[in-house]
Amino acid sequence: MMRLSTVLSVTLFPLLWAVLTYESSWSVASPTAPGELAEAKLLPLIKRHDVPHTRVLLVSLQNHRNTQYFGKISVGNPPQSFNVVFDTGSHHFWIPSNECQASSCRAHSRFDDSRSSSFRHHSNNGWNECVTVTFGTGRVVYRKALEAIRIGDAAIPSQAVGLVVDQTDEPFVDLPFDGIVGLGEYFVVYTGMCLSRSSCLAGSYERSGQKDLLDNLKTERVIADKIFAVYLSRRRVMGGVISFGGFDPRFVQQGKNIQWFATLPQEGWAIPLIDFKVDGVRLHLCFDSAESRCVAVLDTGTSSIGGPKADIHQVLTALGAAPSCERRVDMRHLTVILEQGTPGQEIEFELTPDDYLVENLKPSDDYTSCPAAFMPLELKQHPVRIFILGEVFIRRFYTIFDRENQRIGEYRRRHKQVLVWRLSLLLLHRHC
Repeated sequence: MMRLSTVLSVTLFPLLWAVLTYESSWSVASPTAPGELAEAKLLPLIKRHDVPHTRVLLVSLQNHRNTQYFGKISVGNPPQSFNVVFDTGSHHFWIPSNECQASSCRAHSRFDDSRSSSFRHHSNNGWNECVTVTFGTGRVVYRKALEAIRIGDAAIPSQAVGLVVDQTDEPFVDLPFDGIVGLGEYFVVYTGMCLSRSSCLAGSYERSGQKDLLDNLKTERVIADKIFAVYLSRRRVMGGVISFGGFDPRFVQQGKNIQWFATLPQEGWAIPLIDFKVDGVRLHLCFDSAESRCVAVLDTGTSSIGGPKADIHQVLTALGAAPSCERRVDMRHLTVILEQGTPGQEIEFELTPDDYLVENLKPSDDYTSCPAAFMPLELKQHPVRIFILGEVFIRRFYTIFDRENQRIGEYRRRHKQVLVWRLSLLLLHRHC
């Protein structure tokens, strides 16, 4: 079965790439004892500096076999619940509609707008807008609507939501989640007009200016800053947590630095990538010439590290992961070298075999039988070489997405597992 996380990165990037030291010390006022799960409540976090407070919304994530992470939202009044992937590689927000009769829709929760008192059509000059999203092995067609949504204790009275009216069975029918909440910077979609509830006219590609979830959380004053951070775990019952409005200091060790990287203009959550190393030896995949310059995209909707097919095959060979990885003891370490600030300033992030070998991961092509989290991408021609740092990277490094300051923060996680809290609003003191 091909996972949606794989499909998303293969096919949304031709759309997305249309042109394409922080140090702080924190303490928790009421710490959670090891092995306990904190209750959903307001917890005061004390900081040494006197700075204005802001509210941070924590959403717990469920871990499905270390390949997909998803959380709960509700849509409409009265609320209807859905499991969704919070995806930084996309700007689409869609859930199945009861109008969709495909097997892949019927296998999941479907939204019934006739049961919701807050439902409104999203119209453009009297037409219902209809959007088609094409994936590597599948397709989704949704019509735009405006609906009330809830995430934990937070309510948004009017959020643009895509209600799926048709989708292919592959790959959606077997996926453990219902829909997608896009947290990408922007997206380019094929937009047409709906003649009826499931029939749409041909349209054209355009960049969306629609407010996303992060915009609306700030508009509704749920959060003060358009920042979110993602913690992923290998545990099933404590799969992960996404924090909206800031990062959670309980995942950042006192006195340790967060490494900040400026995102590339109009390129989504992308930062400059210098090269890869295997056991300290550079692979020389990236050069200064325009056609060989590399960028790394931090993507929570992709399970693997992705890149051009020939480059990924070279990485797998260098790691000792091709044609198989029967001798795990001989597997090598991979270092991702990112560029920070001044051109040429290198920051290294190391992944061990324990990090990039995923037991339940199906090999992405026939080059290897090894369950290594690397995925060849067939992307349309682009002036730079695109690599995707998916969940395998984010599991190792706590990642902060700061839209306010157009930057991404990376923190080398503590080895100690941190508990995932239930959906809650936390009162944080934050200083950047």
